[in-house]
Amino acid sequence: MRRSGSSNQRRLNGYKTNQYNLSHHRPLWLGMEHDGQGNRCADETSMGSIMAPLVQAAFHRYHWSRCSKQELNRYIHSYDCLLDDPFEHKWPKLPELPGINYSMDEQCRFDFGIGYKMCTAFRTYDPCKQLWCSHPDNQYFCKTKKGPPVDGTECSPGKWCFKGHCIWRSSQEPQGHDGNWGSWSKFGSCSRTCGGGVRSRSRQCNDPPPAYGGRDCPGSAFDYQMCNTEECAGPYEDFRAQQCIQRSNKYHNNIKHTWLPYEHPDEAHKCELSCKSKDTGEVVFMNQVMHDGTRCSYTDPFSVCARGECLVSLK
Repeated sequence: MRRSGSSNQRRLNGYKTNQYNLSHHRPLWLGMEHDGQGNRCADETSMGSIMAPLVQAAFHRYHWSRCSKQELNRYIHSYDCLLDDPFEHKWPKLPELPGINYSMDEQCRFDFGIGYKMCTAFRTYDPCKQLWCSHPDNQYFCKTKKGPPVDGTECSPGKWCFKGHCIWRSSQEPQGHDGNWGSWSKFGSCSRTCGGGVRSRSRQCNDPPPAYGGRDCPGSAFDYQMCNTEECAGPYEDFRAQQCIQRSNKYHNNIKHTWLPYEHPDEAHKCELSCKSKDTGEVVFMNQVMHDGTRCSYTDPFSVCARGECLVSLK
Protein backbone atom coordinates (compact mmCIF):
# COMPACT_ATOMS: atom_id res chain seq x y z
CA MET A 1 0.00 0.00 0.00
CA ARG A 2 1.41 3.38 -1.01
CA ARG A 3 1.77 5.92 1.77
CA SER A 4 1.79 9.44 0.37
CA GLY A 5 0.76 11.39 3.45
CA SER A 6 3.17 14.00 4.80
CA SER A 7 2.74 12.63 8.35
CA ASN A 8 4.46 9.39 7.35
CA GLN A 9 7.33 11.33 5.83
CA ARG A 10 7.76 13.47 8.93
CA ARG A 11 7.64 10.40 11.16
CA LEU A 12 10.30 8.48 9.24
CA ASN A 13 12.54 11.48 8.59
CA GLY A 14 12.32 12.35 12.26
CA TYR A 15 13.30 8.82 13.25
CA LYS A 16 16.26 8.79 10.84
CA THR A 17 17.64 12.23 11.67
CA ASN A 18 16.71 13.01 15.26
CA GLN A 19 19.07 10.46 16.78
CA TYR A 20 22.13 12.05 15.16
CA ASN A 21 20.86 15.61 15.49
CA LEU A 22 20.41 15.12 19.22
CA SER A 23 23.70 13.26 19.63
CA HIS A 24 25.53 15.99 17.70
CA HIS A 25 23.82 19.11 19.09
CA ARG A 26 23.37 18.27 22.75
CA PRO A 27 27.14 18.32 23.36
CA LEU A 28 27.29 21.73 21.63
CA TRP A 29 24.69 23.00 24.07
CA LEU A 30 26.94 21.71 26.86
CA GLY A 31 29.95 23.63 25.58
CA MET A 32 31.79 20.88 23.71
CA GLU A 33 33.72 21.59 20.49
CA HIS A 34 33.56 20.16 16.99
CA ASP A 35 36.32 17.67 16.24
CA GLY A 36 39.23 19.43 14.56
CA GLN A 37 38.12 22.92 15.60
CA GLY A 38 40.28 24.04 18.49
CA ASN A 39 41.37 20.49 19.30
CA ARG A 40 43.49 17.71 17.83
CA CYS A 41 40.79 15.29 16.64
CA ALA A 42 40.44 16.27 12.99
CA ASP A 43 41.77 12.82 12.08
CA GLU A 44 38.64 11.17 13.52
CA THR A 45 36.04 13.07 11.47
CA SER A 46 36.32 10.80 8.43
CA MET A 47 35.92 7.74 10.66
CA GLY A 48 32.41 8.71 11.77
CA SER A 49 32.97 10.78 14.90
CA ILE A 50 29.68 12.23 16.12
CA MET A 51 31.14 15.71 16.73
CA ALA A 52 32.62 16.12 13.23
CA PRO A 53 31.72 19.57 11.77
CA LEU A 54 30.16 17.72 8.82
CA VAL A 55 28.60 14.61 10.34
CA GLN A 56 29.67 11.49 8.44
CA ALA A 57 28.47 9.03 11.07
CA ALA A 58 25.91 6.39 10.12
CA PHE A 59 23.82 3.94 12.12
CA HIS A 60 26.44 1.23 11.65
CA ARG A 61 29.51 3.47 11.99
CA TYR A 62 29.76 6.12 14.69
CA HIS A 63 31.84 6.87 17.78
CA TRP A 64 32.76 9.60 20.23
CA SER A 65 36.25 10.98 19.54
CA ARG A 66 38.92 11.07 22.22
CA CYS A 67 38.48 14.88 22.40
CA SER A 68 34.74 14.54 23.05
CA LYS A 69 35.44 12.04 25.83
CA GLN A 70 38.02 14.34 27.43
CA GLU A 71 35.76 17.40 27.24
CA LEU A 72 32.80 15.54 28.71
CA ASN A 73 34.88 14.17 31.60
CA ARG A 74 36.30 17.64 32.21
CA TYR A 75 32.98 19.51 32.39
CA ILE A 76 30.23 17.03 33.31
CA HIS A 77 30.56 17.72 37.04
CA SER A 78 29.41 21.31 36.40
CA TYR A 79 26.26 20.44 34.43
CA ASP A 80 23.66 21.00 37.14
CA CYS A 81 20.87 20.74 34.57
CA LEU A 82 21.49 16.98 34.45
CA LEU A 83 20.66 16.53 38.13
CA ASP A 84 16.87 16.91 37.90
CA ASP A 85 14.70 13.83 38.33
CA PRO A 86 13.32 12.15 35.19
CA PHE A 87 9.59 12.42 34.60
CA GLU A 88 7.03 9.96 33.34
CA HIS A 89 5.82 10.41 29.79
CA LYS A 90 3.15 8.87 27.61
CA TRP A 91 4.81 9.30 24.24
CA PRO A 92 3.76 6.72 21.64
CA LYS A 93 6.18 3.83 21.30
CA LEU A 94 8.07 3.71 18.01
CA PRO A 95 8.16 0.43 16.11
CA GLU A 96 11.17 -1.75 16.91
CA LEU A 97 12.13 -1.92 13.23
CA PRO A 98 10.54 1.05 11.43
CA GLY A 99 11.71 -0.10 8.00
CA ILE A 100 9.06 -2.83 8.06
CA ASN A 101 6.58 -0.15 7.02
CA TYR A 102 8.71 1.69 4.45
CA SER A 103 10.42 0.39 1.31
CA MET A 104 13.70 1.79 0.00
CA ASP A 105 11.79 3.57 -2.76
CA GLU A 106 9.60 5.29 -0.18
CA GLN A 107 12.61 6.31 1.88
CA CYS A 108 14.20 7.81 -1.25
CA ARG A 109 11.05 9.79 -1.88
CA PHE A 110 11.09 11.05 1.70
CA ASP A 111 14.77 12.04 1.39
CA PHE A 112 14.81 13.68 -2.05
CA GLY A 113 11.25 14.22 -3.24
CA ILE A 114 8.56 12.82 -5.52
CA GLY A 115 9.77 10.41 -8.19
CA TYR A 116 12.99 9.35 -6.48
CA LYS A 117 13.58 5.62 -6.06
CA MET A 118 16.39 3.35 -4.97
CA CYS A 119 19.32 3.66 -7.37
CA THR A 120 19.70 0.57 -9.55
CA ALA A 121 22.74 1.75 -11.54
CA PHE A 122 25.09 0.20 -8.98
CA ARG A 123 24.79 -3.56 -8.63
CA THR A 124 27.86 -4.35 -6.55
CA TYR A 125 27.21 -2.41 -3.35
CA ASP A 126 25.36 -3.63 -0.26
CA PRO A 127 22.06 -1.69 -0.24
CA CYS A 128 22.07 -1.65 3.55
CA LYS A 129 25.38 0.23 3.86
CA GLN A 130 24.04 3.46 2.35
CA LEU A 131 20.75 4.37 0.75
CA TRP A 132 21.43 5.61 -2.80
CA CYS A 133 18.59 7.19 -4.76
CA SER A 134 17.99 8.39 -8.32
CA HIS A 135 15.22 9.98 -10.39
CA PRO A 136 13.77 8.25 -13.49
CA ASP A 137 14.79 11.29 -15.57
CA ASN A 138 18.46 10.51 -14.86
CA GLN A 139 18.81 7.00 -13.47
CA TYR A 140 22.61 7.09 -13.52
CA PHE A 141 22.84 10.18 -11.30
CA CYS A 142 22.57 8.69 -7.81
CA LYS A 143 22.47 10.66 -4.57
CA THR A 144 22.78 9.74 -0.91
CA LYS A 145 22.47 11.44 2.47
CA LYS A 146 25.22 9.09 3.72
CA GLY A 147 22.88 7.13 5.98
CA PRO A 148 21.71 3.53 5.56
CA PRO A 149 18.08 2.46 5.15
CA VAL A 150 16.34 2.20 8.51
CA ASP A 151 16.38 -1.17 10.24
CA GLY A 152 13.74 -3.57 8.96
CA THR A 153 13.83 -2.36 5.34
CA GLU A 154 13.55 -5.23 2.86
CA CYS A 155 16.85 -5.59 0.98
CA SER A 156 16.11 -8.80 -0.97
CA PRO A 157 13.46 -11.54 -0.78
CA GLY A 158 13.38 -12.89 2.77
CA LYS A 159 16.01 -10.43 4.03
CA TRP A 160 16.00 -7.07 5.77
CA CYS A 161 18.50 -4.39 6.74
CA PHE A 162 19.81 -4.36 10.29
CA LYS A 163 22.65 -2.13 11.52
CA GLY A 164 23.96 -1.67 7.99
CA HIS A 165 23.83 -5.36 7.00
CA CYS A 166 21.43 -7.32 4.80
CA ILE A 167 20.52 -10.38 6.88
CA TRP A 168 17.89 -13.11 6.82
CA ARG A 169 14.57 -12.02 8.19
CA SER A 170 13.32 -13.62 11.41
CA SER A 171 10.39 -13.21 13.76
CA GLN A 172 12.69 -11.81 16.44
CA GLU A 173 15.03 -8.84 16.32
CA PRO A 174 18.63 -9.99 15.70
CA GLN A 175 20.82 -10.15 18.78
CA GLY A 176 23.95 -8.06 18.77
CA HIS A 177 27.32 -9.30 19.93
CA ASP A 178 30.07 -7.33 21.56
CA GLY A 179 33.48 -6.82 20.02
CA ASN A 180 36.64 -8.54 21.19
CA TRP A 181 40.25 -7.41 20.82
CA GLY A 182 42.56 -9.04 18.32
CA SER A 183 46.26 -9.66 18.97
CA TRP A 184 48.70 -6.87 19.72
CA SER A 185 51.02 -5.79 16.92
CA LYS A 186 54.77 -5.60 17.46
CA PHE A 187 56.16 -2.49 19.10
CA GLY A 188 57.22 0.20 16.65
CA SER A 189 60.41 2.23 16.65
CA CYS A 190 61.33 4.59 19.47
CA SER A 191 60.31 8.23 19.08
CA ARG A 192 63.69 9.47 20.35
CA THR A 193 67.26 8.19 20.09
CA CYS A 194 68.08 9.29 23.66
CA GLY A 195 66.62 11.20 26.58
CA GLY A 196 63.54 9.00 26.92
CA GLY A 197 61.29 8.23 23.99
CA VAL A 198 58.08 6.25 23.53
CA ARG A 199 57.27 3.27 21.36
CA SER A 200 53.81 1.89 20.82
CA ARG A 201 51.88 -1.11 19.62
CA SER A 202 48.25 -1.37 18.61
CA ARG A 203 45.38 -3.82 18.37
CA GLN A 204 42.08 -3.85 16.54
CA CYS A 205 38.58 -4.62 17.77
CA ASN A 206 38.04 -7.33 15.16
CA ASP A 207 38.00 -10.73 16.88
CA PRO A 208 35.09 -10.42 16.27
CA PRO A 209 34.12 -6.80 15.61
CA PRO A 210 30.96 -5.56 17.34
CA ALA A 211 27.85 -6.21 15.29
CA TYR A 212 24.14 -5.41 15.36
CA GLY A 213 24.52 -2.77 18.05
CA GLY A 214 26.99 -4.70 20.23
CA ARG A 215 29.48 -2.86 22.44
CA ASP A 216 32.91 -1.76 21.28
CA CYS A 217 35.94 -3.37 22.89
CA PRO A 218 36.75 -1.94 26.33
CA GLY A 219 40.11 -0.35 26.98
CA SER A 220 42.66 1.28 24.72
CA ALA A 221 43.72 0.28 21.22
CA PHE A 222 47.28 1.44 22.00
CA ASP A 223 49.95 0.32 24.45
CA TYR A 224 53.11 2.30 25.18
CA GLN A 225 56.60 1.69 26.56
CA MET A 226 59.47 3.99 27.43
CA CYS A 227 62.62 3.44 25.37
CA ASN A 228 66.11 4.89 24.90
CA THR A 229 65.99 6.36 28.39
CA GLU A 230 69.73 7.08 28.65
CA GLU A 231 70.70 10.75 28.80
CA CYS A 232 71.71 12.44 25.56
CA ALA A 233 75.40 13.27 25.12
CA GLY A 234 76.49 16.89 25.34
CA PRO A 235 74.78 19.80 27.08
CA TYR A 236 71.16 19.43 28.19
CA GLU A 237 68.58 20.49 25.61
CA ASP A 238 64.92 21.08 26.42
CA PHE A 239 62.90 18.83 24.08
CA ARG A 240 59.82 21.05 24.34
CA ALA A 241 61.94 24.13 23.60
CA GLN A 242 63.43 22.43 20.54
CA GLN A 243 59.96 21.95 19.08
CA CYS A 244 59.13 25.64 19.57
CA ILE A 245 62.45 26.74 18.08
CA GLN A 246 61.62 24.71 14.97
CA ARG A 247 58.54 26.93 14.52
CA SER A 248 60.56 30.16 14.54
CA ASN A 249 60.57 30.30 10.74
CA LYS A 250 56.76 30.45 10.78
CA TYR A 251 54.95 33.78 10.67
CA HIS A 252 52.11 34.62 13.06
CA ASN A 253 49.91 37.62 12.24
CA ASN A 254 52.41 38.47 9.48
CA ILE A 255 55.21 38.80 12.03
CA LYS A 256 58.18 36.50 12.48
CA HIS A 257 58.63 35.50 16.12
CA THR A 258 61.22 33.80 18.29
CA TRP A 259 59.24 31.10 20.06
CA LEU A 260 59.91 29.92 23.61
CA PRO A 261 58.42 26.82 25.29
CA TYR A 262 55.16 27.27 27.15
CA GLU A 263 53.43 24.79 29.46
CA HIS A 264 49.65 25.06 29.32
CA PRO A 265 48.10 25.26 32.82
CA ASP A 266 45.13 23.05 31.86
CA GLU A 267 45.84 19.35 32.36
CA ALA A 268 43.86 18.46 29.23
CA HIS A 269 46.19 20.58 27.05
CA LYS A 270 49.56 19.58 28.51
CA CYS A 271 50.57 17.67 25.37
CA GLU A 272 49.52 20.29 22.85
CA LEU A 273 52.40 22.34 21.49
CA SER A 274 51.95 25.90 22.71
CA CYS A 275 54.76 28.43 22.43
CA LYS A 276 55.29 31.94 23.82
CA SER A 277 56.64 34.76 21.68
CA LYS A 278 59.88 36.20 23.02
CA ASP A 279 59.03 39.41 21.18
CA THR A 280 55.41 40.04 22.23
CA GLY A 281 54.71 37.60 25.07
CA GLU A 282 51.76 36.16 23.13
CA VAL A 283 51.00 32.46 23.70
CA VAL A 284 50.00 30.57 20.55
CA PHE A 285 48.77 27.01 20.04
CA MET A 286 50.81 25.63 17.13
CA ASN A 287 48.08 23.36 15.80
CA GLN A 288 49.95 20.18 16.61
CA VAL A 289 50.61 17.90 19.53
CA MET A 290 54.06 17.55 21.06
CA HIS A 291 56.34 14.77 19.89
CA ASP A 292 56.00 11.44 21.67
CA GLY A 293 58.37 11.34 24.63
CA THR A 294 58.03 15.02 25.57
CA ARG A 295 57.49 15.42 29.30
CA CYS A 296 53.95 16.56 30.08
CA SER A 297 55.19 19.04 32.67
CA TYR A 298 58.45 20.54 33.87
CA THR A 299 57.42 19.59 37.41
CA ASP A 300 56.67 15.91 36.65
CA PRO A 301 59.58 13.90 35.21
CA PHE A 302 57.59 10.64 35.12
CA SER A 303 54.68 11.53 32.80
CA VAL A 304 55.23 11.73 29.04
CA CYS A 305 53.19 12.63 25.98
CA ALA A 306 52.15 10.01 23.43
CA ARG A 307 49.71 10.63 20.56
CA GLY A 308 48.70 13.90 22.21
CA GLU A 309 47.78 12.36 25.57
CA CYS A 310 49.65 12.55 28.86
CA LEU A 311 50.60 9.10 30.12
CA VAL A 312 51.22 8.99 33.85
CA SER A 313 54.15 7.01 35.25
CA LEU A 314 54.89 5.21 32.00
CA LYS A 315 57.54 2.49 32.25
